[in-house]
Amino acid sequence: NFLRRRGALLLVLALALPMAVTTAWADDGFTITLDKTSLSLSDSATLKVTPAGVSGGSIAYQWEFDSSVVTVTPASTTANTNTTISATVKPVGLGPCKITVTATWTGTDTSSGTTVTQTATAECDVDVTCVPVERIAFDNPSYTMKTGETQQLKLTFTPSTATNQNPNTDVHWTTSDEK
Repeated sequence: NFLRRRGALLLVLALALPMAVTTAWADDGFTITLDKTSLSLSDSATLKVTPAGVSGGSIAYQWEFDSSVVTVTPASTTANTNTTISATVKPVGLGPCKITVTATWTGTDTSSGTTVTQTATAECDVDVTCVPVERIAFDNPSYTMKTGETQQLKLTFTPSTATNQNPNTDVHWTTSDEK
């Protein structure tokens, strides 16, 4: 009866949470919860994974993603079973993609003493709407000019997939010599 009441309480709490979560189930009760089911990116974001249903041992996490749209750092990691892990998602291209995290728990079955491995997965849908400029560089760091001369300045944007790369509208030009 206590478990039924506790389960109902958990259900009410889960319904009251404002943030969408996704839980993936695996055999024998091992679960992982991803704090977001979808992301609309124009800059970096963080995804958090929380494991449940196991104790002891360690969990190896592996992220899968479309590297032409996003990068996920770290792409793989190992943590204790009671640790929430975080990964940074960074846009590198435009469009939709899916990020999948697979968690593999390895521990010991207390009744038999044998090593047990269980796996769980969770997914997040991502839509990259803008790739931010990280760096702007001139093709030549300095110019020597005579009065009346003009020089065409050439810029290189990093990453090369950045959304806004127009030097006439996306760059604010200033000079240290107002003459």
